[in-house]
Amino acid sequence: MVAILTIDNYDDLCRGLNDNARSALRSAVDEQIELWTKPTNGLVLRYDRDRYLFIFEEQYFPTALQEAKFALLDAVRKINSANGLPASMSIGIGMDTDFAELLQFASLATEMALSRAAIRQSSKIASTSSSTAAAPRRPSGAPRSRAGSWPTPWAG
Repeated sequence: MVAILTIDNYDDLCRGLNDNARSALRSAVDEQIELWTKPTNGLVLRYDRDRYLFIFEEQYFPTALQEAKFALLDAVRKINSANGLPASMSIGIGMDTDFAELLQFASLATEMALSRAAIRQSSKIASTSSSTAAAPRRPSGAPRSRAGSWPTPWAG
């Protein structure tokens, strides 16, 4: 399975922060991602300043991830930048297909998942939210993400 984790409001979180504060914020998010992914023995790669690729075996999805109600979303929301804004994360997961399509499914699911998790399977799309309220939505017309901006090794 493939998941794309995106810090939704990275630019807002980092606005006006010095390098040390930005690094501390990124470290806090990295720590929560590591705690959430550790039980899966999966691979996590940060490939952009606000995007992570998480590759793991499907056997870990129900127990470690889904039954935990995507606790990562709540944990990240508890992280505040030095300017007082809470962080917000989206998770897009691709499953039930070959690896190349998994990346595409995860990207599509991430586009749907503002401040929550979305799962794209070959036959359907499912969505779930965490136990806390979602972060405010972007204003209409504001860019959502850079879909398709894969790290160089994944470029087709």
